[in-house]
Amino acid sequence: MKKIEPDVVSRLPETAVLALSVLIALLIGYLSYQNALDVSSAAKQLQISLVVRDLTADLLSALKDAETGQRGFLITGEEQFLEPYNQALIDVPRILRRFKEQVTGRPDQIERVTAIEPLISSKLGELKATIDLYQSNRKAEALAVVRQGYGKATMDQIRQRLGAITAVAQARSARLSAAAEESTGAYDS
Repeated sequence: MKKIEPDVVSRLPETAVLALSVLIALLIGYLSYQNALDVSSAAKQLQISLVVRDLTADLLSALKDAETGQRGFLITGEEQFLEPYNQALIDVPRILRRFKEQVTGRPDQIERVTAIEPLISSKLGELKATIDLYQSNRKAEALAVVRQGYGKATMDQIRQRLGAITAVAQARSARLSAAAEESTGAYDS
């Protein structure tokens, strides 16, 4: 039987403590790294939710501008009042494109954005129809289309659906903010 030297025996607890300390340090490092990844992911998701919320406001604003331009033109007959309408025709597709880019990976929001597109097309079509009628010297018919209330009803549906998109984005933002706060708060204590 081999005799164990006293120096080796006395270093065994030190070696075990050192090994255990290294393992604990590695575990803490790994958990910290995972937490940092989680916080980073939550921050990215939070940013997307905030952008989506802003895009809903931008889209609604562009559609209101289109309506304002149409109304101003129908009241005055002056082409300059169509500037907001014409700008909205440029802005709305751009905003919708950005919308789709931002909600990629969020099936619930993709569905909402996709469902709103026909309403937006319908609204812009109604505005164009009234402008075209007016420009064809059919002012009474253009105004009759407005009075039917179809455009208002469509705009109300758009507002409602954009409100739902905003509500989901705000709820997601609140959850992500709370989770990030909780995650970083655990290390502040």
